[in-house]
Amino acid sequence: MYADGRIVWQKWTPAGDATVVPVGAKTLDTGYVQQRLTPAGVRLLWSMIVATGLLENNLKLDLDTGNAWVFHRVRRGNRMVRVEGVSSPDPSWNEHFTKATPAQLQALAWIAALVADPASSLPAEAWADRAIRAFVPACYLIAFDRGYPELSKLPPPAGKALSHYKQLRRTGAQVVTTGRARALLWALVKAGISPSSNHAWEIGFSLGRLPGQPHPSYLHLSPATPADSGC
Repeated sequence: MYADGRIVWQKWTPAGDATVVPVGAKTLDTGYVQQRLTPAGVRLLWSMIVATGLLENNLKLDLDTGNAWVFHRVRRGNRMVRVEGVSSPDPSWNEHFTKATPAQLQALAWIAALVADPASSLPAEAWADRAIRAFVPACYLIAFDRGYPELSKLPPPAGKALSHYKQLRRTGAQVVTTGRARALLWALVKAGISPSSNHAWEIGFSLGRLPGQPHPSYLHLSPATPADSGC
């Protein structure tokens, strides 16, 4: 949810397919969708989430509830408060994560239900545009999981294309325009590297196993939300 009233969201199947598809669109072509609240609607939804008491300070929680993962971020005055939760975090993370209390788990479940279907909890006057429409990104987020690949071992078109993204190499993520994202995709395809995942919300490529790593380096491109892009 953003200050201008936009709510950008989606529900995905385990396979990564969108389950909420705007009228006239196709599932294959659908990524994020959006609706728009009035300024009063933004304040109301914000106050409902804050009223749980969960987002007073930054928290890292061990959820111990199967395969759950949560990330909530809310503006409180001039700061952003974050709540991160994972199930059974790596033992080396224990000093950073605390076991979630029953009250915290209940608050997380309530927030999940609220944001999954805000229309059922907000009055009609809270909406500027309740219709579900496609979210069209101006930029894409490129990111690596499992380490940066060895460019010299990639086919030249792919290695050369990736070498231009300096921030991606330094930080593991970079936001680029849709045109640059398209050019990178074509370079990878031209190099003979086929996507290992191909959905509207993410296109991913396995780029070879790194020394000492059990899994290959994984490059993925996703639509950048307004919070990510700044473009």
